[in-house]
Amino acid sequence: MKKPVQKNGIRTYLIYLLVGAALGLYYGLFYKHPGTPPAYLMAVVLALAAAGITTAVQYWKNKSPFRVILKDFFRVFVIFAIFLVGLELRKVIFEEWGKTIVTIYTTTLGLVLGLIVAYQRHSIEKIGKR
Repeated sequence: MKKPVQKNGIRTYLIYLLVGAALGLYYGLFYKHPGTPPAYLMAVVLALAAAGITTAVQYWKNKSPFRVILKDFFRVFVIFAIFLVGLELRKVIFEEWGKTIVTIYTTTLGLVLGLIVAYQRHSIEKIGKR
């Protein structure tokens, strides 16, 4: 008897999209404007630190080439930077258009980040099956 073809790719995307949207919705619905200007530089510095720590932990005992480690560092940095700078942009969006648009924005941001992470995970799974 033939095994049914699994659609893990679609399932992976759907899970990450839903989680991203849910997190984005949460960050929008419960946002309270602090009255301070956006701290974009701090968001980038925190993204660099988070990417450095994440990459260091991932490759701690792994003897991967420096090029692979650097590529992974930049990939992780971009994800963290999009997320953190995106959260800082809520302040500007709130001041200009209000809470409803902030909620739509953060939900969309969560969807985009979920899509990016799902794509990367799906790509890694495809490579692992070769």
